[in-house]
Amino acid sequence: MQSLDTYNRSYNLFLAEDRPSEFRDFLLNAPATFLRLGEVIGSLQHINSFWAFRMGALGRGRATEADFADILADFLSSLAFEPDTVSAAPAARLKMGA
Repeated sequence: MQSLDTYNRSYNLFLAEDRPSEFRDFLLNAPATFLRLGEVIGSLQHINSFWAFRMGALGRGRATEADFADILADFLSSLAFEPDTVSAAPAARLKMGA
């Protein structure tokens, strides 16, 4: 939303107030903006596909607390973390609502 707001603001300044420099600056920064948007969308797609895969593997629409703890532990290990920065607790130690 922030990227769209920035675009709309700079484009409207260009049209309504005849300030092309605002829109030019937006266009010059566009590659970095779209790269960041791509990273965010890719992250959301990873979460969605991981969740769909794990829920499909359960063969039912509901996850138990133990299933959910295992899913979260697997999800953390699927991310690109350094081995020492994340310690996955065993499912038995994870308490829902704690």
